[in-house]
Parts: sequence; structure tokens; C-alpha cells
Amino acid sequence: MNVALVPVDPYDDTTGLLFPLLLQRIRDYGNGLKFEVKGDSLAEMIGRRLIGKDPTVAAVAFCAKGKMVGHAIATVEELGGDRWVFIQQCRLDPKVDAGDAVKRAIDLATDWGRQFGATRLLFGTHRSDAAWEKKHGFTVVRKMLGREIPTQEAEGAEVA
Repeated sequence: MNVALVPVDPYDDTTGLLFPLLLQRIRDYGNGLKFEVKGDSLAEMIGRRLIGKDPTVAAVAFCAKGKMVGHAIATVEELGGDRWVFIQQCRLDPKVDAGDAVKRAIDLATDWGRQFGATRLLFGTHRSDAAWEKKHGFTVVRKMLGREIPTQEAEGAEVA
């Protein structure tokens, strides 16, 4: 399947039509994750930044046969003068043969980040690290662990 990468601009007469679909996908995918950020919050933050024309956020829709079949969102982050691109989400619908669409999206994020002086690209995945290393040249730099923080009431009940 030939998958096109379409930059989503809420102010563009054509690609702006994809904006609500993009936000829905961001929300749905994020709400399916147990940790990290909730989908509602991420969709709101990305939507606000895109509407505010923040140049340090970018979104692309993966489109095939007139249908949106996935999305990717990236942000430029900075701390202490060090800048990097963080791919917040890169998601294709199940069973979509996207060919090299993910590689093209990663290349697009890399080129886009250079204009801000970004020197690294970070990407989180819930899938096999080894597959991302082999196929896209990523290296595991850190593993994230997570756990719930019980409320004080729940902690007090457990102690009693």
C-alpha cells in the first residue's frame, strides 16, 4: 500500500480537515497506555500547540486510499541548551502495510529537528527494542519503569 505522509496544519484548507481525526487518534492511543501521559492531556497539549502555531511541534497523518491510517507527532525539547526531537507517538492502524512510511516519518522528524539545532532523536516504544534498533538505527539509552502511587487513604488502610 502506498502511504503518504501528510503534515497536519489546522489552518490549512485541506490538511486542516485531518486535525480533529489526528486529535482523536492521539487521545485514543494515549488512553490505551497504562503509564506516561493520558491521551486526553496529550491531545489537548498537542492541539493547543498546533493551533498556537508553535514551531516546535509537528504532526503528520499517514494516509492511504483517501483514508487516515496512522499518525506521528514530534516535539523539539530543550534543557540547558541541549535540544532534541522527541517522537511522542508514531502509530499505524493494525494490519496496514505501510512500506517505508515509518522510516520516512523518522527521517522527516530528523530533518525538521535540525532547523532547531536538535542533535538527537528520542523515541519511546512499547514494542521490541531490538526491532527498532535493527530497522531504524535506534539504541536503547534507558528503560522506563512505572508503578501506581497509592493515595494516602489507601496507604493508611494497608498499614492498619
